[in-house]
Amino acid sequence: FGGKKEIMDMIAPVGRVYHAGTLSGNPVAVRAGFEMVSYLMKNKETLYKELEKKVIYITDKIEELGKKYEVPIKINRLGSLFTIFFTDLKEVTALDHVIDSNTEHYSIYFNTLLDNGVVAPPSKYEAHFVSTEHSKEDLDKTLEVMELAFKKIGELSGK
Repeated sequence: FGGKKEIMDMIAPVGRVYHAGTLSGNPVAVRAGFEMVSYLMKNKETLYKELEKKVIYITDKIEELGKKYEVPIKINRLGSLFTIFFTDLKEVTALDHVIDSNTEHYSIYFNTLLDNGVVAPPSKYEAHFVSTEHSKEDLDKTLEVMELAFKKIGELSGK
């Protein structure tokens, strides 16, 4: 991080405000961060479009699973991330909406994925992240496991 000289002079070792972090000041980490940001800037036109296409692909398929197994869901997505809410609301735009979403269904979803080798956010309050390194095969494998979860939830709901 950085800032105006008068602010940065308050940070140790010059100033009295202590700051530390796992990789703070590590020259390898700083260089890796610089290279990553440089790569992202050089490839932003294609990279972010590719990521968004992947997120649209997987979330469209998840919505199909919800319909197939009659499991009400709402997916919020932006760029390379998305969140699944087990709810029949048309929109999830407030914390109360998330709180009221079905925790039991999310738990079944999370545990089914984890039991089958797919790591998902452990809480309904968190987002899924898609990476440039996720291939279509990775996404399809994830969808296969998600289908197991949706099937369990549908059966639990008597669908």
